[in-house]
Amino acid sequence: MMETFQAELDWLSTLILCGILQCLGLLFVLWTKPKWAGQQALIGLFLALLLLQTETFLIQTGYLIYTPHLLNVSAPALLTLGPFVWWYFLSSTRQKESSSLWFHFLPALLYFGYSFFFFLQPAQYKIYALLAQFHAHVPMERVFPIWQTDPWGVQGWIIVEGASLHLLSYGVFTWILIGKRASGKQQLRLLFLSCILAFAGLIMLLSEGGVINGVNIYSTLLPDYFPKLFGSVLVYTLSILMLKNGDYFGKPKARYRKSGLQASLRQRKIEQLQLLFEQEKPFLQRSYSLAQLADHLRLSPHLTSQLINEGLQMKFFELIHDYRMKEAKTQLAHNADIPKMEYLAYNLGYGSKSAFYSAFKKETGLTPLQYRHKYIS
Repeated sequence: MMETFQAELDWLSTLILCGILQCLGLLFVLWTKPKWAGQQALIGLFLALLLLQTETFLIQTGYLIYTPHLLNVSAPALLTLGPFVWWYFLSSTRQKESSSLWFHFLPALLYFGYSFFFFLQPAQYKIYALLAQFHAHVPMERVFPIWQTDPWGVQGWIIVEGASLHLLSYGVFTWILIGKRASGKQQLRLLFLSCILAFAGLIMLLSEGGVINGVNIYSTLLPDYFPKLFGSVLVYTLSILMLKNGDYFGKPKARYRKSGLQASLRQRKIEQLQLLFEQEKPFLQRSYSLAQLADHLRLSPHLTSQLINEGLQMKFFELIHDYRMKEAKTQLAHNADIPKMEYLAYNLGYGSKSAFYSAFKKETGLTPLQYRHKYIS
């Protein structure tokens, strides 16, 4: 079979190859930057995209016939794109990453386990499967597998319809939550990833869907090269955003580049800030300002602002809001002696009950009373 097959590089595989190189560059940038919120999630996302693009390139050119054991290795990676975006959403909005985060990766793990016997098949069978699926014009003799590769007959719809709906669901779900829990530039960045995720599922469904284990359910509406290019287009787009918006991947803003705040001093001051907020709770003062915090830390307001932006990946008012919300949740869940919500609102530093209610509902999706009843009962 290999004697009658000729690998080739066309325009589509060239674009995919450029996406692979771009993805490697982004991974290098992410890996070499100091630790910041969402870093691990984005590294995982780009690793999954790198794996998907690499196998697509090898299939498109035909070079996979020389490395047949790589066939289908990227299939479980499709089911990790949604969880990685979800992880990035939690990290970027400072939501607590619970131990249940791994549950989002369970579909990918289960599919990998189900496909494991295919990975154990000999190279000759994988070459046959590759040519039969992507190069049917090449003459070949049929090769039978040693083990049953799809005992339940579900791989066809899991990797197309199932993966498409998986991506679409994560895109829509994160879009809804981002609208409630993020704002400003951060919201736009997160919404972009959610749109891309939903768009990926839709493109896959419309270009490769309609066939379940060889049975045509509906006619595909888009050319089959759309999903092949999608990973590379996503990488290109994220590269442009990275260049346009320097803090997209946690990069310090330009106004701080010539500042004298060193890394060692920054870490000490962050620890001092956190200790101050946890023990003395100055954020409960209604008029607590950046200048007052700067006095506490013995820094200028400018360096204090830099400290919060670079070290904690948030602004001063976001820091105050974050700690007030944590205190509100603690009071509502564990303090049975709160006579009125107005009392709690003023004690948290809010000027009115309505301001507190609005901020709390945007943070949690619940009113303070609903949150209290949820945990007290």
